[in-house]
Amino acid sequence: MRAIALFVAILQFAFPLHPAARITVVQLEEFLSSKLAAKGSDSEVADALMRVEMAEELTPSTLTRIGRENRLRQKTVEQIRLLAAESVFEAPPSAEWLEGPAPDAATQQRIVSLARSYAATGLRHLPDFLAVRTTTTYGNAPLPSETKSGKPVVRMRFVRQHRREVTYRDGAEVDQRAPGRGVSISGDGLSTRGEFGPTLDMVLQGLEKGTVTWSRWQKGASGARLAVFQYSIPRAASEYLLDLCCFQTTVDDSAGVAIRDRPAYHGEISINPDSGVVERVTVEAELSGDTPVRRCSIAVNYGGVKIDGKLYVCPVGGVAILVFYSPSMERYDHIGIEKFINEIQFDEYHKFGSTSRIVNADH
Repeated sequence: MRAIALFVAILQFAFPLHPAARITVVQLEEFLSSKLAAKGSDSEVADALMRVEMAEELTPSTLTRIGRENRLRQKTVEQIRLLAAESVFEAPPSAEWLEGPAPDAATQQRIVSLARSYAATGLRHLPDFLAVRTTTTYGNAPLPSETKSGKPVVRMRFVRQHRREVTYRDGAEVDQRAPGRGVSISGDGLSTRGEFGPTLDMVLQGLEKGTVTWSRWQKGASGARLAVFQYSIPRAASEYLLDLCCFQTTVDDSAGVAIRDRPAYHGEISINPDSGVVERVTVEAELSGDTPVRRCSIAVNYGGVKIDGKLYVCPVGGVAILVFYSPSMERYDHIGIEKFINEIQFDEYHKFGSTSRIVNADH
């Protein structure tokens, strides 16, 4: 109980986003219970959650249980959802791991080889199709104070939602704007590319010059038993493109600094050991200290979808995170940290035909 009380005190008095306390799922649940029991306001709980990061994955099943067991209000629900989105880059609590010894070295190599074969065939031999990509963006731009005499509120919140049609033809996504794989930021905001094969190829090919180590057995979203590996790719072998523009160095900097780089990166890859099907891959850039970008991470989830009555494995969702120094933001939070989170969903898969629908929309 003393540890929990100290944790709650840290949340109450820490500055926004700095230092971000890393908490476990159990600590999150204890904090919510204590705040709800004390009848804390929705804004108080949401602001406290802005000051933490998950040290463990907040899995969909756990997220559902927390919502069922607690009467959470709108702002709190949104912050927990964002914590869950960011947490996909962490391992779940060990209690949620599946039991079983680590496979021997030969079996591990076989599983990774199966994944390479899957990436070379499964994602490249899909039928021509159309799908809808929905990107929901959240950011922490200051909001007007909720009280007459208060300061602007720095809190992660919904920014916009954008829908566009994806065309997959002749074994590749047709994207005239930015073919390839990586992350970019422009007038259209933070965007990722390469979910339909290139990102997975990039990681699996990079493993030949990088390192890969066993992590754990885990139950996937499909219910299958997954082999999860951690990997690291050095800069010399990197094909991960960051194309980011533009970041202010001072408040008066009107031009800003552009970043175009292929950094080293690391992450996890979750593989069905029997089929080689990959259910998730994460990519986290290893950034130098002299860049304004503090974090740039992407995750892609794959699952079964029906196209023309047949079942295929395709991207079903993902997350992209960008954190960077902003001198304009420093006036509000005294730290200067600006943050964007994109939640990405792929659905409405259907066979490519002679007709298509225009779905571009901003809300």
